[in-house]
Amino acid sequence: MTRKEAARQLGLPEGTLAGRLTRGRAMLAKRLARHGLAVSGGALAALLSQKAASACVPTSVLSNTIKAVTLVVAGKTAAAGLVSAKVAMLTEGVLKAMLLNKLKIVMTVLFIALGMVVLGRGLYLHQAGAQQGSANLPTEGAKDAESKQLDAKATEKLKDDKDKLQGTWLIVSGAADGNAFSDEVVKDRKVVIENNRITEVEKGKNLTPSDFVLHTTKNPKAIDATPIDGDFKDMTHLGIYTLEGDDLKVCFGKSGDKRPNDFTCERRRGMNGPRTRTECRRWLTSPNWNESSMPHPASSMSC
Repeated sequence: MTRKEAARQLGLPEGTLAGRLTRGRAMLAKRLARHGLAVSGGALAALLSQKAASACVPTSVLSNTIKAVTLVVAGKTAAAGLVSAKVAMLTEGVLKAMLLNKLKIVMTVLFIALGMVVLGRGLYLHQAGAQQGSANLPTEGAKDAESKQLDAKATEKLKDDKDKLQGTWLIVSGAADGNAFSDEVVKDRKVVIENNRITEVEKGKNLTPSDFVLHTTKNPKAIDATPIDGDFKDMTHLGIYTLEGDDLKVCFGKSGDKRPNDFTCERRRGMNGPRTRTECRRWLTSPNWNESSMPHPASSMSC
């Protein structure tokens, strides 16, 4: 291929291509000179001129290069006198560099592939764990159903206690601030519970009624009583209670005090006011029941 044809295929003016070829020859001559091959620009021009038989490297140069590479591969560079030691070292360095580059490419590909495998496995395990965790977690519907079930049980328990409290109760013992109720109080007073209202009755006269609220889930069970009139109107008293069959025990603190945690009614440190404990027994209306058989241990009760 002539220089003119090459310029036409490259889309360059022939003069531009000639200038670049000249600079290329000069650069190649300098690099070869640094490695022990002194070749003039004219000699290179003669080898690479358009009048050469072909654009290939001369047969002798190509043959010597192939032999040098073969000897380097076989480890016989020193025994061959075909090329100088510098050229042989350069050839060996180029081959090693090529091998290292190939190794780097292979190792890079392997690391990328390994990273993708590890990443893919991590994502798979994460998704599998998330799916398993979500499968183990209760659904919103299950949570709502469980909550409703617990609420229903609490409501049923509250209803049971509230229903059991309905009726008239006789006071069998009691104490206020550590002092036992007198026999007259025990004998003459009754407690009437109707719906959400509790009223003490003394000799047929209604004393201050109170509205009450039960808290059956607490331990001990709790009761809040709020008088609807009188000196303590709208002042809630916090108390606790136990209900076992026909026996009822209630303990209230003074208005503004904390809720008692036991049924001790004597004044102790940390108590702002007296506690009142009342023990009642349901008023039985059966023909065999006799009020005189009810015990009245108030006088002997120790709080």
